[in-house]
Amino acid sequence: MVIKVIKDKAELELDITKDIAVQLRMQGYRFMDPFDGLRCQRRIDALRQVTSYLPVDVAEQTLVKEKKRSEQAQLIAKAILKDALAWVKTLDADGN
Repeated sequence: MVIKVIKDKAELELDITKDIAVQLRMQGYRFMDPFDGLRCQRRIDALRQVTSYLPVDVAEQTLVKEKKRSEQAQLIAKAILKDALAWVKTLDADGN
């Protein structure tokens, strides 16, 4: 599931099924503190585990329920990533 977020007027595409810190580094950013990256990854991993438990209307069909749960999970993931991107900076010329 790819989430698009904005950082410093640049649109970043992050796949929440993969390592967030590695994807940021490939796009020219890094976490200021490695623990911020770990915290973000744990939140995303926890979200993926509880997605099937997100509340939806009981009367709806199964496919509609899954679609709504997926939409809710995307919104939550986007909020998690926006919060985490506050602790991200661009890589310098040395790659640090």
